Amino acid sequence: CLFTDSKGKIWIGTDNGISIFRAGSIENIGLNEGLPYSNVTSIAEDTQGRYWIGFERKGAIILIDPKNETKELGFKQVGQGTGLENITVTNIRSDNKGIMWLTTNGQGVYKYKDEKLKNYKYRNGLASDVILSICQDRSGSIWFGSSGAGAIKLADETFTYYYNILGLG
Repeated sequence: CLFTDSKGKIWIGTDNGISIFRAGSIENIGLNEGLPYSNVTSIAEDTQGRYWIGFERKGAIILIDPKNETKELGFKQVGQGTGLENITVTNIRSDNKGIMWLTTNGQGVYKYKDEKLKNYKYRNGLASDVILSICQDRSGSIWFGSSGAGAIKLADETFTYYYNILGLG
């Protein structure tokens, strides 16, 4: 995965952790540097400047000291005890209200707001539990790209589905 942060640094998620390009140099962060897992699938930055890292079969973490002032890499597991820590996070994004959205391979979508998680799945209205991508439009609606169920729009807690029957290619 690739991500550009608010400072212009390029983050690259790999099977061995993260590589960060900044000021003409590369910094590698992996298990030896304190990253709790490898196999990085997604990287995002929240409105507080913290970095969120998604993993294959390990959920997501928030880096506690993104400025690296202490020279130690601290982290917090997202959704500890909810089952999120055992699934693959496919994408992470912050919306224009500062809410974090985590898409997954098989467990739908998680909304992280005020330290609480809300899970949207097939059983409660999401068209697919395999969600691969996410974006937000100008009106504030959240869009999800799914595997097999087309595009899904979430506005005011209501899902609208766009798939090939409606003209999606």
